[in-house]
Amino acid sequence: MASETLENKTKLVNLYDPNGPKVQIEDHRAIYELYGSVKENPKKFYWQGKIGTENNRIVCLDASEIGLTYIPKGICNLKNLKELWLYKNQIKTLPKNIGNLDNLEELYLWGNQIKTLPKNIGNLKKLRTLNLNDNQIKTIPENIRNLKNLKGLYLLANPLDEKSKEILEELNSKGVSVGY
Repeated sequence: MASETLENKTKLVNLYDPNGPKVQIEDHRAIYELYGSVKENPKKFYWQGKIGTENNRIVCLDASEIGLTYIPKGICNLKNLKELWLYKNQIKTLPKNIGNLDNLEELYLWGNQIKTLPKNIGNLKKLRTLNLNDNQIKTIPENIRNLKNLKGLYLLANPLDEKSKEILEELNSKGVSVGY
């Protein structure tokens, strides 16, 4: 599981801990933007959010269960990000620039209110795991086939259309673990 390997390769930190590791200013700006987007109770991210770093860059971000209604655009500027955990929020859409996360390997968005996926999700060439269970997705973009490193694609409890189910069956026949 990703969280087990994460502990081996990164140190989970509270970014606002003055004794914690320093991160590059661009990464800090993205987290500050995230902190500001938690409208209901920003302290939830302060206490619950987890950030994994390597070489002063953010490689893992866990902002799950903190009441996010959207993903701030700055998060998609975290060029070294490998794991993004945003499950059990109230996210309705993904930013159009999500495909800019060139190093992203794992994306966990289950338990949100996402209805559509941007077409550039197919640009996430290193993506291995995409968990979108329990959202409101009807259609998945055809270019999801471009994700050559994808090992797991999970869309349980989504009202998928027939074309999307055909794409998932095709991916499954190519060795991708698919749940829908």
